This record gives sequence, C-alpha cells and structure tokens, in this order.
Amino acid sequence: MGLETALRVEVHGGLMRRSGRGSAGTVRNRVRAPGSTIIALHGSQRGITNLYVGGREPQWENRFPNLSTNATDESRGKETRGEKEVSILRMSADDEKLALNAGHFLTRLKEAGLVDESGGVTGQGEQFIERMNATYIHLAINKMLSMNKRYQTVLAVVRDVGEYIGAVNLATAMHRLGRLVRSAKANNPRVVSKVLTHPQYRKLLSKAEDFIDTMEPRALANFLWGMAALGDQENTGIVLRVGSRLMEIDPTELKTQEISNVVWSLATLEMHMPDLMNRMLAAACDRIDDCVPQALSNMIWACATLRHHNSRFIDAVADSAAPRLDSFQSQTLANTLWAYSVLGIYPSGLFNVAAEEIVDRLTLKEKSVASLKAYKHLKKPRMMQHRKNSKPKQNPKFIEREQRAYYEFRGQEISNVLIAYARGCIIHPQLLECLEAELCSSVTIESDGNQVQVDRLELFTSQALTNTLWAFATLRWYPARLLPCLAHVPCLEF
Repeated sequence: MGLETALRVEVHGGLMRRSGRGSAGTVRNRVRAPGSTIIALHGSQRGITNLYVGGREPQWENRFPNLSTNATDESRGKETRGEKEVSILRMSADDEKLALNAGHFLTRLKEAGLVDESGGVTGQGEQFIERMNATYIHLAINKMLSMNKRYQTVLAVVRDVGEYIGAVNLATAMHRLGRLVRSAKANNPRVVSKVLTHPQYRKLLSKAEDFIDTMEPRALANFLWGMAALGDQENTGIVLRVGSRLMEIDPTELKTQEISNVVWSLATLEMHMPDLMNRMLAAACDRIDDCVPQALSNMIWACATLRHHNSRFIDAVADSAAPRLDSFQSQTLANTLWAYSVLGIYPSGLFNVAAEEIVDRLTLKEKSVASLKAYKHLKKPRMMQHRKNSKPKQNPKFIEREQRAYYEFRGQEISNVLIAYARGCIIHPQLLECLEAELCSSVTIESDGNQVQVDRLELFTSQALTNTLWAFATLRWYPARLLPCLAHVPCLEF
C-alpha cells in the first residue's frame, strides 16, 4: 500500500443512526445503504474515525476524521444523499523508499482527492476539520511529515508539497527535522551542516516568514525547538520573530513541556531574550509541580547557560526537585547540580538530598551489578514509578535502558557533580568516596556489536578528567585510590 487508501462508497438514500457503544468505549454508527453492505464508522473518544466494510476491519494506521458529505446543518440527522468519499492516509516503508522520486508525495495527495490534476486544492482538501483545527490537506501533509524515520523524507515532502504547507505543517516539519537530525548526527556529525544548507530547508524558512504571525502557541514552541535541535544559530531574525509572537500569547496556553522547550531553545541558540525568559519562567513557576524532571533540568540549565537570574524560578525548582530527586535520571540530576553551581546558588536542601541519592544509586549498583548485562536484575528504577497517565512498558530492552539511565553516571556527569560541589565548597565525604570508587571501576560497552569491558577512566575526555582532579583538589580530598589508576589513561598520555 502507498501513503493513502481511498475508499469511495456510493450511498443512495442511506440513513445514519446511532446504535450504541461498542467495546473500548467507541461509538458505532451504522449506515445502511439499500442494496449494499453494512458500513461501520468507529469514532474514538478523540474524534478519529476509521471505516470498514462488511464487518471486517483492516489494520489501518494514522486515521483521519471522516469527512462530512453533502448534508447541510439543516439536514443533519436526516438522510444523506450523494457520493461519499473517505480518505485514510498513512505512511509506509514504500513511501520512504520512493521519497527520492520528485513529485511522489504530490501524487499521493492527488490520489487521495485532495489536489486536482491542475494542482489546485479540491473542496475535500479545503474542508476544515473543526475538532482538529486544520484543513484536511494540512492534516494529510502533517502525517507525511511526522510518520517517517529519515530526515531526507521530511525534506522530500517539503520539496513535493511545499506550496500547500500551512502553519501547523511548518512546525511539524521543523520539529521532525530537529528530532531526526539530532539522532543522525551521532553517527554522522556532518549531517547538521548538510541539512542547514539544503535548499528545501531554506524553502521551509522562507515559508515560515509568511506564517509565523498565524501560528498557534504550541506550533511556535515546536518550531523554535526544531531550530534549536538543528543548531541553526544563523537565522536569528526568525528566532526573534517567534520570540515576539510568544510575547503576545497567554503562557497558560502552553503546556509545561512546551514552556520548557522554549526556554531550552533560547539557551541552545544562544539568544538571550530576558523578557521572554521571565515570562516563560513565571508561567513555569505557577505549575512547577507539573513539570517533569527533564523539563526542570532543561530550564535551570538554560538559566545557567544564559546567566539568567530569576530568583523566584531558581528557588521554585530547588523546592520542587529536592523531594523527588529519586525520579531524576542520572544525567538530569548531574545537569541540575551543575546549573546551580554556575548560577552561584547552592540550596542546602537540594545538595544534601542529591548527595544521599547519588550515594544510594552507586552503592546499590556496586552491590548488584557486575556488568551492564546485570542491570536487568536491579529493581525497577523509582523514576519509572513516578510517571503519571502512562501505561507501564514491559519491554525488557526499554526497562534495561531506563535502568542504565537511572543508575549509570557517565564520565561527564561524574565530573559535573564534582564540579558543582567543589564550586560551593560542599564536602560530603561519603559522596566523594563513592565517586572515587566509581572512577576506578570498569564498565561494559558496546563495540562493533560486541560487549567489551573497559576502565571507566578510558572513556573520559581530557577536559572532564582535568575538572575531576581540580574538584578533588579544591575540596582538599586526596584521591589515594584514584591516582594509581591514572597511569594508563589514554587522554593523559603525551
């Protein structure tokens, strides 16, 4: 199957009526067409609809709302006459492969009946779906942009259907590019410059100039996050325009995660906009306990990076984070402590609880884990128990990944923790002992598909190791156990 599946159903004098609730709380409406089979429309609680014929439901994905027919407001609930067309769009592996063919996605829109042969948008494509606040063609393009695994596909969609893109599509495209490129650059650092100089990315920015003033608050936050994830520090004019628009909206229209994304994006793009920062941080303070640990850490990190002092927010994060540090991933915890040290503020409650939490994790790991394979024997991380409104994931790989992120401190994170306590001259003997022991330990890493055990210090950069030794010296802590381990560290060989 391709990107879409179009179904045409001739309904002559059919009568739609509600027949009650089906399983899983869905409402089943039945359309009886004289001389035809029964067609069942299932509307979920989110208002998404699928269609199947003859009591057999295919496993379609990415369902769209059912388009209304020729019925007017006055004729709702009465007989519906005329031809009824329902288009259900989806991405498939074939579309990723065919993305290299110019015009592929435009062809899909034409096949779905959203664009005519002359290139104009059809009445079906222009139809506005109120509950989803978008036209049908924009919903279709959004699916094209979001349901793919390669940044090249996103650029191909912009290439083929760029002239039909709306405000919501611009935000989706930029956000998706940011996510995919950020993942891809781990294996190919040059991918960032390749995308930023790509003609379709330039086309995306050009379209944004026309739509920024009409973007919804969430779209603005997603667009800005995408630019930051791409590391686009050249197009500051667009960032300033997005910032100006965000100053005009009510921050309560943004979710806490979106507020965090805005603040993090400004810091990542090195764009210090004090008024916007204070406006976003004030909104975050009002809902501080609704912010997940990653959001808190990202925002306080942004304040540190921009050297932005907002006393109310800084105090609020410390008060909110301290009681729930056991729900922070190791990186999130280390970054939070580092950020406070950069700001020159050391809340005693936060730093004392953090020291105890780190000691607990390292002690438990040392007792229970001989290698990364043994992480599956550790108890479920407490951070996974704090997640609200989410179904528990039982996938063993997912659980192991979460446990690693919870118990395992990477070299840079150990260095950041030590720097934070050293800058504040906060001496916690048990914490220093545990961190020194951790530095002398070995870890198992993946190398060419195989698991290899290496000394932890071999994974340190020279800067991280220098900062670590500086922290021990500043705290007047003699690392007698660590010093012999430094003899064969690659980054110290001259």
